[in-house]
Amino acid sequence: MTQMIPDAERPLLPVATARESWAWLGRAVRTKSAIAAAGIVTAALGAAATVLPVYMFGVLVDRVRESAPIASLGGIVAIIAVAAVAAGVFTGLSRYFVAVLGSTVLARLREVVVVRTLRLPMRTVEQAGKGDVLARVGDDVAVIDKAVSDAVPPVISALFLVVVSLTTMVGIDWRLGLAGMIAVPMYTLALRWYLPRSAPRYAAQRVAMGARSRP
Repeated sequence: MTQMIPDAERPLLPVATARESWAWLGRAVRTKSAIAAAGIVTAALGAAATVLPVYMFGVLVDRVRESAPIASLGGIVAIIAVAAVAAGVFTGLSRYFVAVLGSTVLARLREVVVVRTLRLPMRTVEQAGKGDVLARVGDDVAVIDKAVSDAVPPVISALFLVVVSLTTMVGIDWRLGLAGMIAVPMYTLALRWYLPRSAPRYAAQRVAMGARSRP
């Protein structure tokens, strides 16, 4: 006769560590390196096109102060307009490529999860409970899907925008670039404070979701 294990005493399925997650993600992205490269290139071009109008506005102000002919200002205005359109196009393309890459990786993740689940020993499934297994197959993947769709594209665009902005500021005047770089240590300290505290909480959340899904 099989002994029934109370839900509170059932061991939950393990949660992947950050190192394991990054290792799997790296392998998955490398299989779609062309799409990843397209996303990176378009993100860089989008950031450059976003910064260019700001620089050209400065040039326009200088020309106006110098009482330059009206005809010479038309070219600057045209560059600003084209750069604004290009920024939108490249940023949109970057988010599209990132979304395609994320969807592809996510589809692969779903396949891996289903295969791993089907290969689990029956004793492991019985000990963990069907609710925990279903939570890993459904809820965990849904959370990753939301992150890929809503969080990753803006973060990549913002990262390239910061890099291009700082590079442009250094190119204009090293003192201006130095002033802009003052913010970098602040962001670094904020990330060093946030990430070690948030990662364990997110992992604990996934464990709690698995426990909650038990019948």
